[in-house]
Amino acid sequence: MTRFALDRARLRRWGGRLAAFGLAQGGIQAIGMVAGLLAARLLSVEGYAQYALLVATATAITVVGDSGIGSQVVAIGGRHMPDASRLGGLLHTARLYRNVIAGALSVAVGPLLAWLLLQNGAGIATSLALTTITIGTVFITLNGSLYRALLQLMYEFGVMQRSGLASAVIRLIGVVALIPFAALSVFAPTVGNGVATGVQTIWLRFRTRRMLDLGDRTISPGDTAEMKRAVRRLLPLNLVVVAQSQGASFLLGALGATTALAGVTAVSRYGLIFGLLSTIVGQVLSPAFARSKGSTAEIGRRYAMVLLGVFAGASAIYLVAALARVPLLSLLGPQYSHLTAEFLIVNAGSVLGALAAGAGTMNLSRGWTGGSWIMAPATIVWFTAGYLLLDLSTETGAAIFMATGALPGLITAAFQAGSGIRRKEGVEPIEREPVHDTPAD
Repeated sequence: MTRFALDRARLRRWGGRLAAFGLAQGGIQAIGMVAGLLAARLLSVEGYAQYALLVATATAITVVGDSGIGSQVVAIGGRHMPDASRLGGLLHTARLYRNVIAGALSVAVGPLLAWLLLQNGAGIATSLALTTITIGTVFITLNGSLYRALLQLMYEFGVMQRSGLASAVIRLIGVVALIPFAALSVFAPTVGNGVATGVQTIWLRFRTRRMLDLGDRTISPGDTAEMKRAVRRLLPLNLVVVAQSQGASFLLGALGATTALAGVTAVSRYGLIFGLLSTIVGQVLSPAFARSKGSTAEIGRRYAMVLLGVFAGASAIYLVAALARVPLLSLLGPQYSHLTAEFLIVNAGSVLGALAAGAGTMNLSRGWTGGSWIMAPATIVWFTAGYLLLDLSTETGAAIFMATGALPGLITAAFQAGSGIRRKEGVEPIEREPVHDTPAD
């Protein structure tokens, strides 16, 4: 009876926490979606294609620059908790790894981004300026996400929500600036994004500094070795992840398929709604999952329950979006109102993407990275099949290519979870009372 009461109390506590976080995060996502819709509506097709390339590049460098480091901060820090005295040194180590990786990648990717922008109608000066702003924003983003990872461990959801809300509002202001200053074109949302990211990072750093010693340079050999192993294992994987998640945008940009790139990116704006589910998993459930103890069966059951919830939520969102597709497309502007089939295809891919992102985040929070090699051949098969079988100069072909991009990640996440559970990685063994032989009477 006591255990039942404790379980009910725990469910109520987590239910309230999820509801509050989901409501606040829903507001942030709504503001972000409005900003995305306005950008699609106010920018020209050419300008919006350039903006899509900037977002894809920023995402690519951020993903590879992380290479599981943020998740390792959660996983390692979760084992240290509730003792937070070692988290300052952990943050220092993680920042060093991230800056080295992101710096090397920026040198390689910067010229590529400038060339892609030139391929899609930007001038030389514009391409160089946009590339510089985007790469600078990426470094700010990477530092801010480390503070966020530590605050997650301490359940500081309030400050993350408030800083996220402020950041979303600033991004919206950057897009709204296009109304009176249309000549700013893609510069307005790009600069707005950089300022918003900077404000959020400063806010998160200030809160983290009040709770941890950010001047701590102590490096634990054990933590460093674990992080190094994760980087060696996940860096090649994340290069493949970038090819899988952003490959469609890069390929369309390289082919100069400006109209198709702008079209599929515009209809994917509503994918931010699905992103709410991934955010809840990443910022609320995965830290708790990282700290949870139990048998293999208990860990597997919790994992399955989370993913079932993600799939149910994503399916419900898709159904509502499908029923409201005509008014939703009209919000994007007349240049995209004919993309009904593409809207349904891309958002079906968003359901798969939410499931893959949720599973991947949960896996990394437990350190389940075995089987990650599957991503490489799966992505090669997807990329090759899409390039050979689809007409990527059309919106429909580009939509199918983009929607199926989640499949390699979903397949890889399934292998990671299976490998981690089979090997009982991060699973707490059940302690049983010793059995003593009772002497016979």
